[in-house]
Amino acid sequence: MNGPEHLCTWFLRLNGYLTTTNFYAHDKRETLGEIDVTAVRFPHSQELHFEDSKALKIPDAKIDVVLAEAKRGDVSALSNSWNSSEKPALEYVIRRVGVIPPKKIDEVCASLRGSRHITLDDISFRVVCCARSMSSDLEKQGITCVKWAETLNFIQDRFHSNDKLKAQHDQWDCFGQYLWNQLSNGSTPDESSFFCGWEKISCTARRVCDKMIG
Repeated sequence: MNGPEHLCTWFLRLNGYLTTTNFYAHDKRETLGEIDVTAVRFPHSQELHFEDSKALKIPDAKIDVVLAEAKRGDVSALSNSWNSSEKPALEYVIRRVGVIPPKKIDEVCASLRGSRHITLDDISFRVVCCARSMSSDLEKQGITCVKWAETLNFIQDRFHSNDKLKAQHDQWDCFGQYLWNQLSNGSTPDESSFFCGWEKISCTARRVCDKMIG
């Protein structure tokens, strides 16, 4: 995963979502498409006394199924292969999530390709974009945009308000450790310096891994 995908995943996890990253849809012959983060949140999810992100616009009292795209810069269009009507990638993903019966899959996918969201009984399906910014055209389509500045501020506030519990984080992965070091003290970094710092760390880790394999 790259830095934006990592940060998007952590943001969703801290808002009560169960996540699967780099979810590939495929048939028996080929890969049909890939979603950066597929996430599901159940209606009664709650952690201690913390509030969830308002920018995420979590629907009340519903199972929330999110297809998230994480882009480092500004986003003006969604050109993802999973979004194409020519390949059944979206159908594969919704079928694999498994919260609705097969006979309703086509209805959900048609709405997601059109309005980017649908509420079916007590289940919400929607597209979320994590980016520096998103065009007004995509917002009109019904896509929820969470800006990186909002994401970093939310995680920093969560770390500060939960510092005693989060201070024990030896079990976190490498990105989690980086996230803590960047956000637990001082002011919130801008997304450019945050992602650049992570790229340096991840590139170093890859070089070490390549040497071990070689």
